[in-house]
Amino acid sequence: MKSNKIVLLLPLASMILLFVFGYFSLANDETITHLELQDYVNTDTTVNDNQIQLTWRWEQLPDGSLFGNDYIEIHFEDTTQVDYAKVTLFSRNEEIYSVREWIETGEDRIAIPFPTSMEDQNVFGPNGSVTVTFDESSEIESVDYVHTWMDVEVPKTDGPSLEERFEEAGMINYWRKRVDK
Repeated sequence: MKSNKIVLLLPLASMILLFVFGYFSLANDETITHLELQDYVNTDTTVNDNQIQLTWRWEQLPDGSLFGNDYIEIHFEDTTQVDYAKVTLFSRNEEIYSVREWIETGEDRIAIPFPTSMEDQNVFGPNGSVTVTFDESSEIESVDYVHTWMDVEVPKTDGPSLEERFEEAGMINYWRKRVDK
C-alpha cells in the first residue's frame, strides 16, 4: 500500500511544480510599450568615405500591433548628392524585404522608409540594415531612427521634414532616437 502512495504522489507533485514554475515564468514576462521601445533598439553604424551602413535590432517587441512605417533619417552638413540607398529587413535570419528607396526631407536630409508589420510568420521592422552611398565631399551631421505606430499614410515624395509630414497626415504617435555614428 505504501508503494502505491509514491506512484500517486510523484505525478501529483510534478504537476504542481510545473504549474507553479509556469505561472511565475508567465507572470515575470514583462511587456513594453511603443514609447518604451526606444530603450530596446540596438544600433550599429559604420561610416566610410562616402558610405554609411546602419543595422538595428529590437531586443523586444512592443505590446500591441505593428503597423505603419519607420524611418532612418540622415542629416548631412550641407546639401549632398545621394547615389544609392537600400533598406533590407530580416526575420529569423532570412531576408524578407529589400528596397532601394529614399525621400528628401529637406535640402540636407534624406529618410529611408521601411514597413513595420506582422504578416504570417514574418515580423517586418525589428531587424534590418540600411546602406547609403553619397558624394565623397559630404559629411554626416546626424542619424536618427524614427519609429511610428499609427496606420497613417505619410507622403513618400520629396519635400518637407518628417515632422511636417507627420503633422499634415495626423501622425501623433512617433519618437525619434539619435543614433551614434
